[in-house]
Amino acid sequence: ESQVLSGAKEALSKGEIGLLQIEWNHCAGQYLQESRDVAAQMLARAGYGLYRPDAEGRLMPSLGEEGRDIFAARPDVAASLTA
Repeated sequence: ESQVLSGAKEALSKGEIGLLQIEWNHCAGQYLQESRDVAAQMLARAGYGLYRPDAEGRLMPSLGEEGRDIFAARPDVAASLTA
């Protein structure tokens, strides 16, 4: 994902992308020798937070631990989806 995020850096920094769904499991480390921290830091620098849906489907803040897919969202988009 860091390669994709790098390619989308300008669009992310301009806030042109409101929400991203990202595979967030062990595969990046296993196949690309890259931790999830790289993608998380790129997203944070562009102003995005990490979220996972709760049992009702509302996006809730996440610490970015590996597991199921994660969503990266701009704060305004996240606020509209967590209410």
